[in-house]
Amino acid sequence: MDIDRANRTKQRIKYLAHKTFTRGVLSEIGGFGGLFAVDKTKYQDPILVSSVDGVGTKLKIAFEMGLHSTVGADLVNHCVNDIAVQGAAPLFFMDYLATGTLDPSVAEQVVEGIADACKHNGCALIGGRPPRCRVFIPMANTIGGFIVGVVERDRIITGRMCRLETWFSACLRMACTPMDTRWRASCCSKSRITLLTTT
Repeated sequence: MDIDRANRTKQRIKYLAHKTFTRGVLSEIGGFGGLFAVDKTKYQDPILVSSVDGVGTKLKIAFEMGLHSTVGADLVNHCVNDIAVQGAAPLFFMDYLATGTLDPSVAEQVVEGIADACKHNGCALIGGRPPRCRVFIPMANTIGGFIVGVVERDRIITGRMCRLETWFSACLRMACTPMDTRWRASCCSKSRITLLTTT
């Protein structure tokens, strides 16, 4: 690997992550852990909601097509959707990109997609890990993401108050409406049933 090129990529990734930072971020990129403070003035009884996900076979398609930023965005949106169904708004995100041979340009494109999606969803990218696993998986590539969000205790969605027609409407609208900040903000300010059926 070209060390100088890798270092330049690290600086570029750091720059991309900084663009997503929110007021809650307390740490810099590059540490062993990321620090984040929940705004206690916004929540009376905040409950943290976490999830982890990947993009599956989409990653193989991305590498074959040489188009890597889309899987980064996909990864974030998968995780955002996972916690949204419990009523949570995203706080911060971390990624894990493992490759047999790390190509700095590929890593940069993936993180660029992640950063764009994080910014779009009001979620801070506070860390990540790009290990090389050449000994074990010479040609393999995999990517994963970890997200933490927050929801008021009395606004947690459990599904207990939803009727059959509510679930159908929610599935239909979720399939037709992309997750974005406006939709999430509208959802989180309404009641459980309205939340699931709001576009």
